[in-house]
Amino acid sequence: MSRRLLFRRLQELVGDAPSFILLEGITYYLKLRSLHALLSGCGKIQQPRSLLACDFWDASLAENPTFRRLTSFFSSRFGFDASRYLFLDPARFHQLAEYEVVEETDVQSLEKRFLRSEILQDSSAIIPEHYVVLRRRP
Repeated sequence: MSRRLLFRRLQELVGDAPSFILLEGITYYLKLRSLHALLSGCGKIQQPRSLLACDFWDASLAENPTFRRLTSFFSSRFGFDASRYLFLDPARFHQLAEYEVVEETDVQSLEKRFLRSEILQDSSAIIPEHYVVLRRRP
């Protein structure tokens, strides 16, 4: 699907109403330029005060043992080169013209906040995702 067709379809769905867009499981597979184009395009479509949320990986993940196993698996099974993954500094989201950051969090913090378990606290045993919620600027 072309970017133009994607944004046209999103515009049809969103219309003139407040909206919530969830980008889940895709930021790490995009090139930085493509991610910025996607966020900018969503910012042009969404009404002020609408929300957009996404998950992302930060640069520290490159040293994570679980991530290394994952990249090895994807490389051997699908030929996906590990250097193609996108790691983001959370500060990038604060630099977006169309959005302001409402919340930044991660899977471990959310487990502490909402669950009584500590299963996800061992970052060497999981792929620690980060999350951001953005609000369309007025």
